[in-house]
Amino acid sequence: MAELIEVHTTVEGQEKAADLAHDILRAGLAASIDLSPVTRLVRWETGVEETGAWKVAALTVDTRLPALRQRIERAHGDAVVPPILTFPVTTGSEAYLEWLHNEIDLS
Repeated sequence: MAELIEVHTTVEGQEKAADLAHDILRAGLAASIDLSPVTRLVRWETGVEETGAWKVAALTVDTRLPALRQRIERAHGDAVVPPILTFPVTTGSEAYLEWLHNEIDLS
């Protein structure tokens, strides 16, 4: 059975975050996505940059990661380093974890 993972990225703007989330869900690449506004602080080149952003956290399986990563990279366009982090989902309620597996299009 494929392993459950949570994939995080940040994008600029609520509309861009919602568009990315809908694209991912319509493609069957995730079962659930949380969107939330964040303040992003990044050490970059000559200093620290502070910007507003939206966090996109998608629950999916490891076998869908390559396609999901492509969608995220496309949404970031010309970004030098698109932020993509992946975390294993190791525990949770059995019913919820089963629902996640059943909702992700594995075909």
